[in-house]
Amino acid sequence: MQASINKTVGFIGLGAMGKPMAAHLLKSACNLQVWSRTTSVAEYFQAEHIAQGRLHVAANLSTLAADCETIFTCVSADKDLSEIIGKLLPSLSTNSTVCDHSTIAPKTATTLGRQLASVGCHFIDAPVSGGIEGAREGSLVAIVGGDKAIIERISPLLDCYTSKISLMGEIGTGQATKAVDRS
Repeated sequence: MQASINKTVGFIGLGAMGKPMAAHLLKSACNLQVWSRTTSVAEYFQAEHIAQGRLHVAANLSTLAADCETIFTCVSADKDLSEIIGKLLPSLSTNSTVCDHSTIAPKTATTLGRQLASVGCHFIDAPVSGGIEGAREGSLVAIVGGDKAIIERISPLLDCYTSKISLMGEIGTGQATKAVDRS
């Protein structure tokens, strides 16, 4: 079963990498709900893309979790991602997927994967290679760890900003490979 691009998708983290990735998702047919720790960043992103419609700034992480079956994250540190997942957990629907593009420790990825699995949800660790230019051009390479069926389900969304999706194995292997790649 493939993820429907027509459903509402969440994106958390509108920094140098996340902002263009979220913009590529918005160019697809998906409805997009965004959240940033700095509300003004999310509001500015919304103002930049107002003509495209289908964009909403989530009031909080609970609302985003309740509204979105697939959520992408792109934040700066393990601690930040752990806090975000902790706030998403109580409101996620069963079978939701969180796909993380942050560069974090493999151990953090496996821990978060177990936390999400405990509530019937999925975690994909998918750090990206290609830098800010690749994010802007939609040519990132996703180095992915997680369940192959779930990755295939969300691949139409990943295809919005990647040129290649490389499945490395179980949760944590995307991060381990990224640590070796260093790009």
